[in-house]
Amino acid sequence: MDKRYWVDDEEFTLNYNRMKLRFNEDSYNEVAFAARKNLEFMCKNMLIVLTDRLPQAEEIVCENLDTQIDFILWCREISESDSHILHMIRKSSNQGVHGTTDRITRQSAEDIMELSRQALLIYYRFMERYEIEVIPELYATLTGKDLWKVKIKLTFRRFFRFMSRMSKKRHFWLVFIFVIMLISSIIDLVVFSINKVIHGDPDTVVESFEKDYKEGNWDKIYDLCQLNDDTEENRFLTKKAFATSMESSKMKLSIDYGSNDGSDSTKHYEYSATLDESIEVTILVDWKDGKFKITDINGMVYTEFITLPEVPGVTLYVDGTKVGEIKEDLEMFSGEHQVSFSDDTMFEKKSYVFSTSAPDDLNSEIKYSETSINACISTLKKTVPVIVKCNLEDKNVGYVSDYFSSYEEAEDNRRNLVNVSENTKDVGKFHFLKCEYLPDYYDDVTKGIPILVSGTVKCKTRLMNVYNDEEENISSLVNMIKKGDKWVIDDVVRY
Repeated sequence: MDKRYWVDDEEFTLNYNRMKLRFNEDSYNEVAFAARKNLEFMCKNMLIVLTDRLPQAEEIVCENLDTQIDFILWCREISESDSHILHMIRKSSNQGVHGTTDRITRQSAEDIMELSRQALLIYYRFMERYEIEVIPELYATLTGKDLWKVKIKLTFRRFFRFMSRMSKKRHFWLVFIFVIMLISSIIDLVVFSINKVIHGDPDTVVESFEKDYKEGNWDKIYDLCQLNDDTEENRFLTKKAFATSMESSKMKLSIDYGSNDGSDSTKHYEYSATLDESIEVTILVDWKDGKFKITDINGMVYTEFITLPEVPGVTLYVDGTKVGEIKEDLEMFSGEHQVSFSDDTMFEKKSYVFSTSAPDDLNSEIKYSETSINACISTLKKTVPVIVKCNLEDKNVGYVSDYFSSYEEAEDNRRNLVNVSENTKDVGKFHFLKCEYLPDYYDDVTKGIPILVSGTVKCKTRLMNVYNDEEENISSLVNMIKKGDKWVIDDVVRY
C-alpha cells in the first residue's frame, strides 16, 4: 500500500493535538473545519483500503490506529456537546455576530457528527475484516451500550476467537485440558490455604480431640472413632458402653505432634499417640467439607467376643442393652461393663460389673437374694408333699408336671424324691425334717438355687399280701429355677 493514501503518524498526531489546543482557546469553527477535512480524508482512504484490499494495508493503517480512533471519538464528543456550541453562540453574540455564526456553528457540529459516525462504521468494518481487536470505546459508541458491558463482551469474543484458532493446532485439546486441570488445582490450593487460615490447621483439630479425651467427652470421641450400634451384631457398641469402658480403663493419652505425617498437597495427616505409653494409636485428619476433620482413630478402641452366663428365668441387660436368647460371641468394648436384670429382686444386687477379660466370673459373683431363696423354700413346702404322695400312690406324672421345669424333668426327677410304688396305700402326711438353702453346694448361678429337702411319711406297704405300717425317709437335693413368674424344680439328686 502506498503511503500517499494515509496520513503520516507524526503529522496526524501533531494536527490532532493542535486542534485540541485551538478548541480549548474557543476557536470552534476553525477547529470544526479542520476536523471535518481530516474526517473526510480518513473515510476516503479507509474506503479505498476496504474496497481494493491493498497490500500492507493492515501494517500501515495500524501504525497510529489508536490515535485515529481517539480522534474520531473526540470529534463525536465535541459535536454532541451542546454546552460547547451554546458557549460559542453566546460568545459570538456578545461580540456582535448574530445569526450567521449561529448557523455556521450548528452546521459544523452536524457535519462532524455525521462524518464521525461514518468513520466509526468504516473503521469497525476494517477491524472486523482484518481481525484486529476492537477498541471497546469504539464499539460502545456504535452500539450505545455501557462501556463495562462492552469490555466483558469483547473479552469473551477474544477468548473464543483464540480458542477457534488454537483448536486447529495439533494436540491443542490435550494442552487445553491440562491447563484447565492446572488452573483448577491452583484455585483449589488457594482456597484450601485460605480456609486453613480461617478454620485452623490439623494440629488445632487434634488438640481439640486431646482436650475432649482429658475432659471425658466420650460421646464426641465415640463419633470420631467411626463406631455405630445400628446392626444387631454391634448393638452392644453403644455410646454408653463406650463411656463405661473408657472410664474404667482411665488410660493416659499422649500425642506426638511432631510425628505428623502428611502434607498440604494430599490434605491428609496422621498423628501418632499412645495410651498408657504402651498402646499405639493413630489419629487420621483429612480436609473434608471445607475444613479439617478427624476421620478415624485407629488403635484406641478394642473389642472382644464374650459369652455371658445362661441365667434361667431372667433377661440380662449389658450397659442397658438387652442381651436376648443368644449369649455366645457377643462383641463388646474391652474393659468393664455392667450387667443388670429384668427382675431386680431376684439377686442380691440389681447389677454387677464384669470385665471382658473374665466374663465367666459372673457365674460365681451373682448371688440369689433372700427373697428368691425364701420363695423357693415356700414353694417346695407346698409341692414336695404332693409329689411324694403321687409317687407312693403310683399316679400319673401329669399330676405333678407343673411343679417341674418341663414334663420330661418331671418324669426323670420325681423318683429321686421317693420311689414310685404299686404296693403302697394309706399314705399319710409328709413331715418335713429339713428344707434349707445350701449356699456352698455349688457356686454357679446358672444351676439355680440348691435346697436340701428331708422328711418322713407314713404309709402301709404290702408284703406277701399283707399291708404293714412303714415310714419312708426322704433326703434329696432339689435345684430350683425360675420359669416365668414362678419357681419350679429343675433337678433332684438323692442326698
